[in-house]
Amino acid sequence: MDNQNSPGIPSKIDALDAVLFAAKAVLTLALVLGAMYALNAAMTGFIAEEREAERVASQREHELRREMLRLQEDYDMMSAFEGIRDHYDGQFKEIFYKIVNAEYILLGTSHITHGVTPEILEQSGRSFFNFALNGATPAYYLWWYNHVFKPSGYITPRAVIFGVNWFMFDSGWLWRRPEFDFQYLDRANRPPPGREDDDFDFAAYGDFGDAIRFTGAWHDVDAVVTHITNRFAVFSARERFIDLVLPQPQSQTGDEIDENGGMGEIAAPDSDAPRERRQRERIVTHEGFVLSEFYKGFVPWHTDFNGHYAGTARANFNPDEEAAFRELLAQFEADGIPVIFVMAPEFLPGRTAPQFDEMLEIINGIAREKNIPFLNYNTDRVSAINFTYAYYSDWGHLNERGAHVFSQVLYEDLREFLDSLDFDSE
Repeated sequence: MDNQNSPGIPSKIDALDAVLFAAKAVLTLALVLGAMYALNAAMTGFIAEEREAERVASQREHELRREMLRLQEDYDMMSAFEGIRDHYDGQFKEIFYKIVNAEYILLGTSHITHGVTPEILEQSGRSFFNFALNGATPAYYLWWYNHVFKPSGYITPRAVIFGVNWFMFDSGWLWRRPEFDFQYLDRANRPPPGREDDDFDFAAYGDFGDAIRFTGAWHDVDAVVTHITNRFAVFSARERFIDLVLPQPQSQTGDEIDENGGMGEIAAPDSDAPRERRQRERIVTHEGFVLSEFYKGFVPWHTDFNGHYAGTARANFNPDEEAAFRELLAQFEADGIPVIFVMAPEFLPGRTAPQFDEMLEIINGIAREKNIPFLNYNTDRVSAINFTYAYYSDWGHLNERGAHVFSQVLYEDLREFLDSLDFDSE
């Protein structure tokens, strides 16, 4: 019996139905694959965003930790210099206790002491300390380098930024002598807070041998008397008699100092410069030194200045000072220490110095002879700083505001030289 036409049992699949079935299967598969692809892409993006967020959070945490460490280091550094009786005290404390142990140091006179702040130079990622001392002559620095700085074991500087000026060879104008600083070599000079337990050679601190040995001529009565008398506090600290009578330094706020002097604005020269130390009480000594703003050797100096100067500034040339300067530079060279000359800006409209060119040529000659870079901000690098009296405490000294402005300019100009030194050392 033939079963081909039996009801309920199709003999073949309709061709059209087969095509439709295949199309539906392909479409379903495509939809499933597309959905999976979309979900996979979404998940991949989600994971990538999550990882990026984790990376950013980790980086931010690292930056915060680094900032906390920096703030802690700043706090420790400021605490270490708390209680200094003057900025010279702070500068000598750095030599003996190496609180900063800076790779780069600044030397010179008060034009650098009050005119260049390491805070700005630190933008380069390098460490600086301002060892410039008011009234210091080349002969003084020759003694300081050989009998105080090197014997202390301070690290060999990677470079010395030497503040030169046109009166630097006048040993009458510049008054500092080694005897003046015997008081800072006294072992009674206590260690800074937090450094009491350091492994420190107090014997070396208290007896620097050659540093306090008389090196002058015994037939020079004035030199002998000065050397002997400066062993006694009544003579060595004679500039502090006013502190004996009025023991507390003056305290001032920015509002108490008129804006004409620039100090009202100086409390915040820019958004980056103020640090925690600026929130402290402002301490100004009787000489006008803003001791509360002492920072790695730099200390601002403030006096009222109206832009005028009555009188003529003359410098007497002492050939012995030039010889001492050449000897000091030779020692830097022998110790492998590069030197950069910097002449800080002066207020040119208020300065009368008929010997400027004559004295400057001596310095220029030394720089050419020894191939020393010379950044002179009173000649080839004159700028608006030289004509803005609000930046000065007198015709030769920058005030706090001027020091921050000039230090930023110096930082930009020094970068090329410091980068080349780093490259040469690699």
